[in-house]
Amino acid sequence: NTECEVCPAGHSCLSTDSFPQPCLPGSYSPLGSSVCQLCPSGSSCLLNDSLPQLCSPGEFSREGGMRETQYCCIYNFFRS
Repeated sequence: NTECEVCPAGHSCLSTDSFPQPCLPGSYSPLGSSVCQLCPSGSSCLLNDSLPQLCSPGEFSREGGMRETQYCCIYNFFRS
């Protein structure tokens, strides 16, 4: 394919010679962005997310989390 394409949402496109790479849990990337960004605190970002999802009232999350998973939890609880 000789045509350039916009980087898909939920992926990073760091090189024009490689295929888009999915954003890892704890990060996101909107359509056309070349890099995945850390999920902001108060949000969750799962694999291939294009935008952070806000935590429900009474739940929280830290920025980026541990990168393996990023879920919202009720205050004073955690996911193992």
